[in-house]
Amino acid sequence: MKKLFALLLAVAMVFSLSAVAFAEDSGTLVAGTVRTASGNGQTVELAISYDGELPLSSVRFVVESEIPFDADNVDIVASHEFNPENGKIIIWAPDGESIVEKEIVTITYVLDDWYDDGEYPVTVTFVDATSELEKITLATVDGAVIIDNDYLLGDVTLDGEVNNADLVMMARYEVNLETFNGQQMLNGDIDQDGDVDNTDLVNLANYIIHLYEIVDKYAEE
Repeated sequence: MKKLFALLLAVAMVFSLSAVAFAEDSGTLVAGTVRTASGNGQTVELAISYDGELPLSSVRFVVESEIPFDADNVDIVASHEFNPENGKIIIWAPDGESIVEKEIVTITYVLDDWYDDGEYPVTVTFVDATSELEKITLATVDGAVIIDNDYLLGDVTLDGEVNNADLVMMARYEVNLETFNGQQMLNGDIDQDGDVDNTDLVNLANYIIHLYEIVDKYAEE
């Protein structure tokens, strides 16, 4: 009887350890890292994604960001609750569906204020989730908003130069053949009116043939 009890206990311990390992390997909640300049209403999007293969019925976590974000600028792709006072987010899948390997939250930062150059962390904490069978704990990868105020107006290719390649890319952007990220939008706004439009395209063309001078009015302040 004692041997049988010991055997059953050993089997239970192995099963328990396997379940823990399974939970540890069940996936990760990943906060992205984005680079942008600050001030002048610059916007940048940071995504939080679930990279696991285990289907989840719900996930709960807290987002802590050194740079504050407005609750109106948080896009969550599933049914959810969001408390802007403490950053707690609860997401659950609709009946018959599940959360698997996808971006689940997008935070849009609107940087009206000036921030010094540097890395401002975005952390994901207090993560737990439920699958169809059990409650699990997800690992996390923290992200950051990297502020780099040393940008080059006109450099939409982000290669450190302003030339014909930038003119071609901006022209394609104007006819919806290219999409720009936050840094490209900042660099492409040559007249610094908050938009990238045909005026910026004309100014860039004139700059390349030495008929226009690009002046960063914010750098002069």
